Amino acid sequence: MSEKSNLLRKISNYLLQSCRVRRGDDLIVGCSGGPDSTALLHILHRLSGALDLHLTAVHLNHGLRGSESDADEKLVRDMCSRWGIPLIIRTLAAGELHGRSESLEEAARRVRLGFLREVRQEHGADAVALGHHRDDQAETVIMALMRGAGPTGIAGIRPRRGPFIHPLLQISKQKIMQYLDKNQLQYRIDASNLEAEFTRNRIRLQLLPQLREQFNPAIDSLLVQTAEIVRAEDRLVQKTVGDAFRRLATTRGFAPGSCERILEFNRQHFLSEPVAVQRRLLRLAFALIKGDKRNLTFEHVEETRNKIAGGEVGTRLHLPDGVSVRIHYRTFSLLPRCQEGKSRRVSPCLLPIPGKVMLRGGVSLRARLLTPQQTKWVRQALLKRRQRLLVTHTFIDYNKVDLPLVVRPRRSGDRMQPLGMQGHKKVKDILVDEKIPWLVRDSIPLVVSGSRIVWLSGLRVSEHYKVDADTCQAVHLYIRGEHVSAQRL
Repeated sequence: MSEKSNLLRKISNYLLQSCRVRRGDDLIVGCSGGPDSTALLHILHRLSGALDLHLTAVHLNHGLRGSESDADEKLVRDMCSRWGIPLIIRTLAAGELHGRSESLEEAARRVRLGFLREVRQEHGADAVALGHHRDDQAETVIMALMRGAGPTGIAGIRPRRGPFIHPLLQISKQKIMQYLDKNQLQYRIDASNLEAEFTRNRIRLQLLPQLREQFNPAIDSLLVQTAEIVRAEDRLVQKTVGDAFRRLATTRGFAPGSCERILEFNRQHFLSEPVAVQRRLLRLAFALIKGDKRNLTFEHVEETRNKIAGGEVGTRLHLPDGVSVRIHYRTFSLLPRCQEGKSRRVSPCLLPIPGKVMLRGGVSLRARLLTPQQTKWVRQALLKRRQRLLVTHTFIDYNKVDLPLVVRPRRSGDRMQPLGMQGHKKVKDILVDEKIPWLVRDSIPLVVSGSRIVWLSGLRVSEHYKVDADTCQAVHLYIRGEHVSAQRL
C-alpha cells in the first residue's frame, strides 16, 4: 500500500474515532490558503466519497497583508472551484482588527473562530475542521509549560473540542509538506509566520530546533505523547470534579445575562476534598460566574483556598474580572461584584389565608387553612412530637392571629419569642446563631401579625401562635421554590 494511502487511512480512522465524525456528516473546513489548511481540504475532499462527508470551505480575508491577503483569497477560490467545494468568504473592513485591547494576533484568531462558529450554526453543520498538526501540538505543550499551566493546558489541542475538530493532529508538518509536493498542490506562505516577533514563532523557529539538535531529536513525538497521557488523565479528573460540583455547589440566579449569579459551597465539605479537586472547583466556579477563567491565576486560587480554610467570617476577596469571594460561617460564596451590596430584600405584601405571595427568584410563600379533621391530626402529631417538620413548613393557630398577615423583610430591632423560649430574642441574633450568611439575610421573609412576628421563615415560629391543645383550626405556612434555610447552610 502506498504512503499516500496509508496517510489517508490513518486520517480516516482518526476522524471517525478521535474526532468523533460520523459518516454522512456536514463539515465546515477553515481554509486560509496556507499549506496546512490546503492539505486538510484536499484530504477531506478525497475522503468525502468513502465517508459520505459534505464539505463547505470557509475563508476569512483579514486584509492585514494588502494584496497578499487578496492573493490568498484568490487561491482558495480557485481550489474550491476546481474541486467543486462550496466556499463562503468574509472580508474584514480596513482596520477592523486594530484598536482592540488584545494583540492583533489574538484578535484575528478570535474573529476567525467566531466566523467559523457563525457559519456552522447558519448551515447546521456537524463540525468545523481546522488544520492543526503534530508540530502545532508540540508547540502548544511547550507554551503551556512556559506559562505554568495545569493538566488542562498541558493536554494541548484536543482532537475534538466542542464543534472544532483537528483531523491532522497526528501528522507532522514534514508529512504535510510531502503530501502537498506529491499532489502538486499550490499553497500560500504567510510571511508573518517566519517572524520571531510572536512567541509561538520563536518556539517553532528557535527553541524546538535547538531542543532537537542538542537534547532529543524525538522531542516533538515525546511532547505529543505527553499531551495524550495528560489528556486522558485530565478527563478523569474533570469527571471527578464534575461529580463533586454537583454534590457540593448550590447555584442561584443563573438566568442568561443575570447579575444575580451566586455559587455557594459548604466550607467543611469543600475542604474535605483533595487539593486538586478544590483548585478545579474554584476555577470552575469562577468560569461559571465570569464566563471564562483566562485571568484567574494559580496565586488567586491558592489565596482563596487559604482564606476558605482559615479566613474569618465576613472576609472578602476580590478576584479578577469583577468576581468576589465572601467567607461565611459554614459556607463561602462566589458572586459578581455587581451583586455585592445589591438589595435582595423581600418586598412587603399581604398574605391571604388561603393564598400565596411570590417572592424573588421564583420563591412562593403560601398559607393553607386546614379542615377541623386535618387540624386534629396536626395537633395530635405536634403535641406528641411525632412529626418532624421541614424547615420550609410550620403550623400556627388560626384563631390567635390578627388578620391580615403581612410578609416583609427584617427590620432593625426586630424581636420575637421563638417557640419554647420564655423571653424574646432579636431576629439579628437568631440569624447570627444560625450562621445565616449576611448575603441572604434580607431575602428571608418574615410573616407578621400586627406588631408580632409569627414566623421567621425556615428558622423559627413564634411561641405566641403555636398549635396547642385548644387549637380548633390551624394554618399551614410553607415555602416553595429556591429558598435559603438553616438546613442548606
